[in-house]
Amino acid sequence: MGFSILLDDTSPWILSYYGTQWVHDSGLASALGVFNNTLSICHTEIQNTTSPPKLSIDFYGSEINLYGPVTGNIAMNYTIDGTSVRPAVLSSDAASGKRGIVNIWNVQGLSETVYHTMELFPSNGLFTLDYITIAPTKYSVFTGFNLIIDDADPALHYSGNWTHSAGEDFALGSVLYERTMTGTNMTGSTLRFDFIGSSVTVYGLLNQQAGKLTAAFSVDGKPPPTKFTPFDGSQTVNTSSWLLSQRFFHQDLVPGNHSLLVTLDEITDSQTLWIDSIVFEGTSSTTIGQPSNAGTGGTNAPTNNFPNGAIVGLVIAFLFILFTFAYLKERVKRYLGLGKTSNAIPTQSDTNTNDVNQNMTSNSSAALLPTPPQWSNAGESGIPLILMPTPTFYSPPQDPYPGNSVPAPPYGGPHPAPIPPRPPSEGTSHQRPPAGQETDAGPAEPPPPYNANLYIP
Repeated sequence: MGFSILLDDTSPWILSYYGTQWVHDSGLASALGVFNNTLSICHTEIQNTTSPPKLSIDFYGSEINLYGPVTGNIAMNYTIDGTSVRPAVLSSDAASGKRGIVNIWNVQGLSETVYHTMELFPSNGLFTLDYITIAPTKYSVFTGFNLIIDDADPALHYSGNWTHSAGEDFALGSVLYERTMTGTNMTGSTLRFDFIGSSVTVYGLLNQQAGKLTAAFSVDGKPPPTKFTPFDGSQTVNTSSWLLSQRFFHQDLVPGNHSLLVTLDEITDSQTLWIDSIVFEGTSSTTIGQPSNAGTGGTNAPTNNFPNGAIVGLVIAFLFILFTFAYLKERVKRYLGLGKTSNAIPTQSDTNTNDVNQNMTSNSSAALLPTPPQWSNAGESGIPLILMPTPTFYSPPQDPYPGNSVPAPPYGGPHPAPIPPRPPSEGTSHQRPPAGQETDAGPAEPPPPYNANLYIP
């Protein structure tokens, strides 16, 4: 079950009337007990107009019901969401010609995700509208709208001796909301209803029996309760006289969680306190499924629809992320040498020159590089760190033949091969003499033999 959206026949923005055949009347309110004391009547007998009468309704919902008194043989057509125009099949209560407030017509099974547009075209009789109820969906808006809940709904908690009745018909032919009513004749019996809203109204029935009837109404336990005494014992007894849809209690409230308590305070003779429905005004916090703790916090209690378990889980996840971030940050600092340890990265000016020279080649063109720092195996927190080995630098091999040596390349480049010696001439020995016994090789070719004839005496 659950509550439904309640639209009075004069609700703006939702209902739009077209044509001069419509008349809004409040003269029948006291006789019929209509909601909000207003009725909208379409005089279909007026034919000398340029456009036929029409009622347009825009809404989110899965079901729509039209309520009002039935006068004459009414008929109408309708279209919804752009469908072709088709005849509306009236309810059995409307077809039987009952004169009270009845459910005239309804449509069920509508899509819950579509914003519907329904157009009604009264074609015969005196079509009269009192109010409309809509079964809400998750897309429905409740702020500022009246929401109605039946007396037989499980959200109403009864304590004491109560009687539930269904399908009752009365002298005027009126039908109760959802055709149910609940009553008690035992002093001290209570009804409690928890809700989220900004106002609350209780509707019931009055039967002109003998005796006195007094009910007390309070919201959130604030004293003093409001006393309602429809009969003080001096009324004329008329057991067949029933007044339906009578407003027993109304109170405007601060938007929030509230709890309504109805108590039968005093009763005598044959009187009975009868409840038909409760209407409350929704807020932005009102949901289709009223929370179980609604009303426990008073008028200023905030609405909390978030599970406590989810909140605890989020807190634990946040602490875990925070700890992990701090741990990784410390690891990165120590890896880069930014921690408060003696392993700070040295600058070139702080590097020991002797250590540098030990890693350089004898070639003066090699680049000067600082000695990488030696990393500790454990930081201040005792967490082992990655050992970084000291890199070694390339040193070119010594050429055994200095005359064939070439300059060493810069660090990182390939080392060229030594220049090979010049090939020896044929018949010439190229064994190197022992050290210290080197002699002049003389001319490349020996002189010719001595010839005396070549000299002048």
